[in-house]
Amino acid sequence: MSTGLPPEVSGGLYQVLDALAEAGFDGSQQAREERLRALSEVDTAARVNLGVLMDNAKMQVYGRVGADGRNPF
Repeated sequence: MSTGLPPEVSGGLYQVLDALAEAGFDGSQQAREERLRALSEVDTAARVNLGVLMDNAKMQVYGRVGADGRNPF
């Protein structure tokens, strides 16, 4: 994943993604959201890194430009 973020931030994001993978991050959307909520309530660093991850995902989706020059979403 190339985020363009400083190593100290992207390293934390990798840790969050690794922890989610180890925890068997699957199931319904509601189950996944509950897991993320629980993780963010346990650890301040996890909360910050999850926030960065979500912001980066939003930027990737809403920052895209289609062939017509508009955002397809």
